[in-house]
Amino acid sequence: MEQQTEAKIACIQLFVVSFITLFLELMIIRWVPANIRLIAYYANLMLISSFLGIGLGALLKGKGLNLFRLFPYVLLVDIIFLIICRKITLPGFWIECRYYSVPPNIVNFTSVICIFLLNAAVFVPLGEKIGQLFDALPPLRAYSWDLGGSLAGTIIFGLFSVMFFSPMAGFVIVCVLYFLLLSTPSKRGLFIPLLICLGGVYFFTPREAIWSPYYYVTVNELGTNENIDISNVPENIRTMKDPPTYRVIVNQGFYQQQGTINAERYTKGTEKYNYVVNDFTSATLPYSLKPFPERVLVVGSGGGKDIEAAFLLGAQYVDAVEIDPV
Repeated sequence: MEQQTEAKIACIQLFVVSFITLFLELMIIRWVPANIRLIAYYANLMLISSFLGIGLGALLKGKGLNLFRLFPYVLLVDIIFLIICRKITLPGFWIECRYYSVPPNIVNFTSVICIFLLNAAVFVPLGEKIGQLFDALPPLRAYSWDLGGSLAGTIIFGLFSVMFFSPMAGFVIVCVLYFLLLSTPSKRGLFIPLLICLGGVYFFTPREAIWSPYYYVTVNELGTNENIDISNVPENIRTMKDPPTYRVIVNQGFYQQQGTINAERYTKGTEKYNYVVNDFTSATLPYSLKPFPERVLVVGSGGGKDIEAAFLLGAQYVDAVEIDPV
């Protein structure tokens, strides 16, 4: 009877650890590239390093290291390092001409390597625990519970993504489940590092940020770097004098600009007026070949600047297609 009870407990633990591992892996694959521009175009690094960490942990299962209790500390170091790396520029070479890249230097490459290694280290304790639980159960039974936990983690992450979840909620789930797996003596010492991890994630992610099913989106007013809450956009923005212009940032990179290019809505001589006049000139450049068109096709309409330009020049019909929606 006692062996059956221990086997049931091991099955539940394996399910939970597998859930944590897959859920955390998917969340990091989405969260880190979204916040760290350095990694934004190398997202597979997080996937590869996660697999590496899980595999290394499984190989260390019989060494008696008890790495599972070190998980909060490794996660804390990883989060702190990611916060430090947030402003480091994306490395690139002159032949790439990509996103205003600057010449790479030792800081760029060292940071990428450290992010890779630290992310792998985060998953080593989880891999070790999975390996130990596999040894405590018959192979087929262990595999079934491991697969069930992995599928559950994948499905729950998918639901959170569709529901526009914040990474804060995901980390809370991971920390709570990990905390429940600990023995009573260990809980007392590991509560504080887990709490600090959650605090780091909370302050690392702007409260105004929007998490779409695929992207991390922030919005700021042109001329400032402060994120805004889109629910506070003026209700009369379509008619107000000197309306603001907004910049949409996706995964820390400029995506599109939202605002009118009708210079008549701005006070002449102001900085906003001069900016809109220049914007209008560039948006209406194609019409120098065919002034005052009656029908216009816009492919890649974005924020609607080209559509507005067509109507301002007297177009009667405009067909617009967005080719890269958020």
